Amino acid sequence: MDIQLFKVYNAIGELVSELINENQTAGRHQLNFNANILPSGIYFAELRTDDDSEKN
Repeated sequence: MDIQLFKVYNAIGELVSELINENQTAGRHQLNFNANILPSGIYFAELRTDDDSEKN
């Protein structure tokens, strides 16, 4: 399963960060995300792979 997209949205659905927007081969990856500049609240992540799309 290749990773294609990883985005973070705020509680009203606005995109706050696009961390990955390219094909990355299956395997182990590390990603640093510094949320210190974001206000406190609820955020949602979207991870899209070559065979599914799920928001958590």
